[in-house]
Amino acid sequence: MNKTAIQKFAVWARGELLAQVKQRAYNYGVTAGGCADADAAAVGGRALTAREQALRRELVDAVQSRGYDAVAEEAAYTWFNRFAALRYMEVNDYLPTHVRVFSNAAGAFEPEILREALHLDLPGLDRARVAGYIERNETEALYRYLLLTQCNALGEALPQLFEPIAGYTALLCPGNLLRPDSVPARMVADIPEADWTDQVQIIGWLYQYYISEKHEEVVDPLHGKVVAREDIPAATQLFTTDWVVRYMVDNSLGRYWLERHPESALAARLAYLVTPKNGPLPTVAETLAPEDLTILDPCVGSGHILVYAFEVLMEIYKECGYAERDAAQAIVQHNLYGLDIDKRAAQLACFAVMMQGRKYDRRFLQRGLTPQIYCPDGYDARFPAGYEDGKEYGSLILVDAPEPQPRPGEATLETAAENAENTWNFRRLLAQKYAVVCTNPPYLNKYNAKLKDFVNAQYKDYAGDLFSVYIYRDLLLCRPGGYCGYMTPFVWMFIKTYEKLRQVIIREKSIATLIQMEYSAFEEATVPICAFVLKNGPETTKGLYFKLSEFRGGMDVQRQKVLEAMADKDCGYFYEASAQNFAKIPGAPVAYWVSNRFVEIFSDAALDKIAWVQEGLKTGDNERFIRKWSEVDFTKTKMYGDSTPKWVYHTKGGVFRKWYGNQEDVLNFEKQGEELKSFAGASMTGAQNYLQACISYSRITSAKTSFRFTCPGAIPNMAGLAVYPRQEKDFYTILGWLNTNIVCILLGLVNPTINFPPGTIARVPFRPVEEPKHEQEISGIVKTNIHLAKSDWDAYETSWDFKKHPLI
Repeated sequence: MNKTAIQKFAVWARGELLAQVKQRAYNYGVTAGGCADADAAAVGGRALTAREQALRRELVDAVQSRGYDAVAEEAAYTWFNRFAALRYMEVNDYLPTHVRVFSNAAGAFEPEILREALHLDLPGLDRARVAGYIERNETEALYRYLLLTQCNALGEALPQLFEPIAGYTALLCPGNLLRPDSVPARMVADIPEADWTDQVQIIGWLYQYYISEKHEEVVDPLHGKVVAREDIPAATQLFTTDWVVRYMVDNSLGRYWLERHPESALAARLAYLVTPKNGPLPTVAETLAPEDLTILDPCVGSGHILVYAFEVLMEIYKECGYAERDAAQAIVQHNLYGLDIDKRAAQLACFAVMMQGRKYDRRFLQRGLTPQIYCPDGYDARFPAGYEDGKEYGSLILVDAPEPQPRPGEATLETAAENAENTWNFRRLLAQKYAVVCTNPPYLNKYNAKLKDFVNAQYKDYAGDLFSVYIYRDLLLCRPGGYCGYMTPFVWMFIKTYEKLRQVIIREKSIATLIQMEYSAFEEATVPICAFVLKNGPETTKGLYFKLSEFRGGMDVQRQKVLEAMADKDCGYFYEASAQNFAKIPGAPVAYWVSNRFVEIFSDAALDKIAWVQEGLKTGDNERFIRKWSEVDFTKTKMYGDSTPKWVYHTKGGVFRKWYGNQEDVLNFEKQGEELKSFAGASMTGAQNYLQACISYSRITSAKTSFRFTCPGAIPNMAGLAVYPRQEKDFYTILGWLNTNIVCILLGLVNPTINFPPGTIARVPFRPVEEPKHEQEISGIVKTNIHLAKSDWDAYETSWDFKKHPLI
């Protein structure tokens, strides 16, 4: 699949469609600045038909209630959505008319529907109107009419995506559709037809790339921008890599079936099913029919996970004797469920599932089937309380039991009744339990106020990020003994923020399998990720793990390495581990690759028992209080020997450097920091240890950690943290221990990221040296290393002790 071409087209199409939609609105006197008389009979000197007047009235009302930009965005995406769906259907010959809407049989942009206009068997088509267009040679108007009629005709079979085009959406249909630079023409020309052939996931890629510019607008990681409610879908929608979807589904849905049907031949068809080194998967004595194998994606997006689950389920049904046609119908009726807060994504997911069914049954679109995929859409106060929160909280809403279904007629408007029905179904799915819950949840930790209050009230222990909330929430939706599959950032495995989540998983659940990706492998998001499957029950067998940290080159390299490890489980990066060992390590990190010997090291006392590990001072205005030592009056510095200096040493982190160095900055601490203490933006952590000798290190590092001696008279920074031994005699042995390769490995266990906050260092185990002569020997080696490192540092002019270059 040519993702570059897909991305380029989708990004361009969004801008083009928005411009086209806004131009259409302008033609009817509606702009961002307002509109003329809402009931005007003419615009710009042109008389409007009665129908145009009514549609314009709807458009004006929508703009006044929802805003001009929101209406334009919705209309533009509606047309993008439908153009993409029609293109997929025509290429795969799924249109009921079997007449192409955009292209000819040779694949060029030459709509067959125009040539066959008088002979189309298309519901709702007015042949007299068609003849009139042809007689007047109004080809553009004819094509527009045929396109609208085709979309409306598909509404019966695919109501979620092709809901009747009435009102202002039809009014805002882009113009000049037959031009060679129109959106349909570019879609045909720019994206190879092969990419549409039996690859419904192209719809998901188009959607992600379509909203990519919006994603960049609303996500601001540098400034910690809070994401507004209406922007959460754009901020969090990420299309899941195909092989990762297969891995998650194979080891959740596939494994669940195989445990209960060990005689099944399904395993041979699951390319990413992970099994132990020795012996088969465990078995479960439980009767399970195909209809009972339910799977929910609570953040369904464009339906990628459900599409592949459909394929696995088809194999299971066929194995049980079902015909493909009957199996396709049963899968939609009994097995697949999806939820999302984004109506557009839910529409695409429904479309994708229906296209899978159509692949196995030529009459599938005429069987009146509706996928059980829902988005809460609107609110009516006469229905159960809490419905209004669906668009905000999505599947995080806790529903204990099914609620009474709204009765027909309770809502006065048809749209209100439909919205209430959608929302009731959304909540109905949340009241059920599923054999499998599988998803790529949203990654978001900058909540708006309302969402923050909800998450803290319902999921406080897991509130560090929405993805961690979903890890816990999905387990609540899963049957006992069922499986939950995820792709998430891998920080939950290690850092303190997610420690309570890890404790729940280790104590009450179990990790069936996990892939830890290389740090920057997933190009679609700027976070390191993992894919994993949890069993909703205590551990009975060891977890199966892949450590891909060393294999760079993107997700395809990760895929290759997984397959290689499955073929050769002695490859060196495949592990079997019991999660019970994780609990023996402080913070319970998911350190599956370590030996029992390393786990035993953590039985020693943690470093914070013999030393303070702390952040330093935050000035609130570095330009005001911090300088390079060469920028200030040297006679007023601690280095000069002033007993009450204005400028003191200030450790700010720096590059990888052991033993000594990275001492370039000074801090204005005149009169014991009088000005600093009175500054509103400043804060002082651990001030009781300021100006004492310390072991400093850089909080952020792109390499391994490195610890350095810092002489008395220094104050640490938030980026240059400090370790203060409680007893002076331990100073050099602690520094020596921290700079060992063993500690690098231990830190990799408790936190394999580039950020090492005080809590991480404080958890490092330390065993005091019992023999005085050994302690003296270690201290002597450390002092020698400090002396050598200082000599090296002082050989350059960046050191305040520089005298001359060593080669002179």
